Amino acid sequence: MRSAEASAEVRAPVDEVFGFLADLDNHWRLASRWIEVVTLQSTGRRADGATVRLSGPLGLARTVQTQVERVTPPSEIRGRGRSGRTHAEVAWRLEALPAGTRVAVEVRLLRASAADRLIWLAFGRAWLTRRLELTVGGLDDVLASLPARA
Repeated sequence: MRSAEASAEVRAPVDEVFGFLADLDNHWRLASRWIEVVTLQSTGRRADGATVRLSGPLGLARTVQTQVERVTPPSEIRGRGRSGRTHAEVAWRLEALPAGTRVAVEVRLLRASAADRLIWLAFGRAWLTRRLELTVGGLDDVLASLPARA
C-alpha cells in the first residue's frame, strides 16, 4: 500500500528542528484537534514512546501506541505505531538548506486489519496525507514561537 507523506521548508536550522522532533514530548505542540497525546514514555532524557488518540472523519477513532526506534542525528527519526492488528512505520527526514531545513514525514502502513485496509484505500490515506501536510506546514510557526535558546 502506498504511504501518506508530506514535506515543507522551515526557517530553523536542521539541528534545532531535529532536537525538537526527536523528543516526543514536543509533538503535543504539533497536535491539532485530530490527534491527542494521551501519555508519554521515556527511557532516557527524551520521551521516546507515546499513546495517542487519532480522531478521523465519520467519527472514526483509533488509539495508537508509538515508539521511536532509530534516531540518526541530525537527519532522521524513525518509529512505529500500532493499533490492534494495524501497524505502521513513521519516518521524519531532515535536510539542511542554506536558509533552514526541509522536513519530510512519511507514514507507511505495514499491516492492517481488514477494516483499516478498506478505510486506508477508500479515504484514509488521502485524509492522513492532508493532516501531515498541515502538521509539517505549521512546524515553522511552532518553532518560531518557542523561547530562544541561550
